[in-house]
Amino acid sequence: MKLKIYPYLIFMCCLCMLAGCLSYEDVQIVRVVNTDVKSFSAQGAEVVVTLQISNPNNYKITISNFNLDIFLNGAKLGKADITNKIVLPKKSNEVHSITMKLKKKGLAATAMPAMLSAAMGGRMQLRAKGTIKAKAKMISKKVPIDFTENISL
Repeated sequence: MKLKIYPYLIFMCCLCMLAGCLSYEDVQIVRVVNTDVKSFSAQGAEVVVTLQISNPNNYKITISNFNLDIFLNGAKLGKADITNKIVLPKKSNEVHSITMKLKKKGLAATAMPAMLSAAMGGRMQLRAKGTIKAKAKMISKKVPIDFTENISL
């Protein structure tokens, strides 16, 4: 009977030691460095957002599978199609660029009032809401995102 218990005890001890190695601290968006509208038409828009992101963890984190709705001054522009992955090196505080493609019929009709009010006031509120998939050391997790930033174009 005792011989059957030892493998389980060893396995549980190893599991407890490994769990301590995977302590996690939140990744933070420090600031929006730049926003650049590459193209804008009735068929869609392409926007490059450059962010300073801090990863305080002792391991790299890969961010992919973005499922984000983009809003401009409260008006929904549509779903963001983001193809590039972001790799956050361990213990880093670096700048990363994200290319977002928005495709929606009538995008110009929804975004034009927001763009005109921004032209008058000079500022706009960009909001991204949805989920992203973060992966580190063979463990992946869907993380909810609700990020709002005042920007100027």
